[in-house]
Amino acid sequence: MRFVKGFLILMVISIVALAASVAYITQVLDPNDLKPTLVNAAKKHQVQLELKGNIEWTFWPWFGISMDDVRASSNNWGFEADRLEGSLSIFSVLSDTIVIDQLTAIAPKVKLELSHSKQPSVTSEETGASESKTILVRQLAVTGAEIIGLHPDLMLSRLQLSVDSLSPVTASDLLLSAYITFRDYQMPITVRAEIIPTATFDGLTIRKSSIESRDFTLAYDGYLSASSEGQLSGEGQIEVDEFSLRKWLRAGNWPVPDTQNLERLSRLSINTGIKLSSEMMSLRPFSLILDETSIDGRIDLSLRPLNVDLELLADKLNLDSYLSSNPSAQTGSSTMPFPLVTGTYKLDVGELT
Repeated sequence: MRFVKGFLILMVISIVALAASVAYITQVLDPNDLKPTLVNAAKKHQVQLELKGNIEWTFWPWFGISMDDVRASSNNWGFEADRLEGSLSIFSVLSDTIVIDQLTAIAPKVKLELSHSKQPSVTSEETGASESKTILVRQLAVTGAEIIGLHPDLMLSRLQLSVDSLSPVTASDLLLSAYITFRDYQMPITVRAEIIPTATFDGLTIRKSSIESRDFTLAYDGYLSASSEGQLSGEGQIEVDEFSLRKWLRAGNWPVPDTQNLERLSRLSINTGIKLSSEMMSLRPFSLILDETSIDGRIDLSLRPLNVDLELLADKLNLDSYLSSNPSAQTGSSTMPFPLVTGTYKLDVGELT
């Protein structure tokens, strides 16, 4: 959800800046004279915009504009980019559909201030006319982006984003790659999905998505909808192909559990249905295979407040093989990287050895 906000910020800032420039193209000769106009247009959207670099444009057959050293901020986010580039069809300005050929953000940085309270949005009368036009973006590209503020210990860097034929209420293909840094650990990630933005670009629906990280592959057959107002919903089927968790952790320099049997955690796969809302997440029916153990059941997670209701059945479990090979480590303090969520846990084992 928070990444969706960062994605929408990149898109809205680029579109607002480009559309405002076209509206004044016939009245202004020097594109840098547009800076006060763009700043005022951003203020109507409760955005503080700074244009410290030069503005350049081309006219025919596509109207193109580029801006260097762009900074923008609101009450709960900040944005800066080395360069923004965009181009649109001049003739489309006279029609009901504005055709933007390409939007590119070079080395943008988005910082989310999640501790700030959300302010109600204000829509001025002057923006009503522009909202009646349909916007078609043939290509949206982001290169070398960085997003921080998702979590105190989490950052997305080297983010590359490509979206073809982006338009309201229409499916578009998305390709995203980035490096996720959590504390001292880092892993690459690639996301492929079909996305459908809302008519006003304040929400997003994701379908037919997949996530890859080294030999880890997750496929999601369903939908996930999120909005900038915090609403969330989704339903579908999740499938994680069999992979070696031990090798995946070792490749990312993550801590690998010390087990007596060094072949443990070498075979993991998941298949589950999922229902998701702003208040809860339910995994039913849930099926997991870990090495020679098959686990089935359900997991219900309440998000507000955080609470779990878990009921699982394992056919067999060789517990000794998962214990630490160091006897002193078994009696030491817990080294779990995340705190255990409060709730009800029920695990039945058919055969325990």
